[in-house]
Amino acid sequence: MLRSFLAACIAASLVLLCPLNLRAQSGPWAHSSPQLKGEALVRDADGGDLREMRLIVQGGGDVNWQLSPTGLTPLMAAASADHLEVVQFLIEHGADPSMRDSNGFTALERAQRYGANDVVRYLERLGASAEPVPPPVPAPAPAAQARGPVRATGAAMRNGRPISASPHDWPAFGSFRAGDTVRFHLSTGWRRGLVREVGTDAARRGSVTCGAKKYLVESLEISNATDCIDWGSVVALDRQPYWTAFFAGDWALGETMAANSRVAGGDVWTEYSHMGATEALRVNANGTYVWKNRRGVVAQGQWAADPDGPGIILRRGPRRLDWTLTNETNAIAEGIRGIESARLTARGQMSVAAKRPITARR
Repeated sequence: MLRSFLAACIAASLVLLCPLNLRAQSGPWAHSSPQLKGEALVRDADGGDLREMRLIVQGGGDVNWQLSPTGLTPLMAAASADHLEVVQFLIEHGADPSMRDSNGFTALERAQRYGANDVVRYLERLGASAEPVPPPVPAPAPAAQARGPVRATGAAMRNGRPISASPHDWPAFGSFRAGDTVRFHLSTGWRRGLVREVGTDAARRGSVTCGAKKYLVESLEISNATDCIDWGSVVALDRQPYWTAFFAGDWALGETMAANSRVAGGDVWTEYSHMGATEALRVNANGTYVWKNRRGVVAQGQWAADPDGPGIILRRGPRRLDWTLTNETNAIAEGIRGIESARLTARGQMSVAAKRPITARR
């Protein structure tokens, strides 16, 4: 009799407890490992993907997960990238602002270092503390690749002058060396990183990791994130005149490219074909632009500096949207086709390729 009663109690307890556990960890992330959920939270916090973060937390993701070996938490990643809504979400779900990364910095201190002013004000209102923050110091360059002085802010210098002496010229490939702290561009925007290796000027890689005119860059914001970045997507940390002046001039827009692999006997090769540009953009140095589409319709207005990094924003362009123009010149565009290439992006729209001959100086 007693045994039956105990069995009934255990069964009833399971019925009551199981739904609670399922609600605590539900959704597409419920069966993922804690490490996978933690790393995804840090990644999406850096990218500002609040929707996905809600799903991860719903699936049991730990908002205080720390990446190894950097000690970076989702809150630190969001704070560094100035994603205020993500920071607020994490705090509301138990993120601890007093945690420190492997360098001893809290989320507030990281926000201060990266100029994330909205996040700084929010965390200060919460009472988060921060010790005085020293300026970021780039890692020392290896002896085999010694170079001229680098300012503490990471702006590349040689002989006491910025690497890009002309206000119009992008820093040429090789301007940065291993150990330099730089900004680099990804599809998610501008990030801070450390140059680990410099590629080659030739198409053959030889003993280096990256191909022609690429830098091997390690992200300073996401752990274990290293990639080969085209030279046209790497700049010094400090804002410089070429960040906007480079884009002044005439650009041809709308070119598309197709790549097809061909096989004949034992030979395999790739053929590239291009459909010519159908639109035109003129960026004037006085802060205005004129954009003519393939139907002859003209949009014109003002442009402003991209606050996130090198580039300009065309205010109220086609479809009455703001379009961001970003450099993406690479070894193929420069060496084979003899052009500078860029890309226009706008929220919810397909991007638009831009090009101009290298000889078409501003």
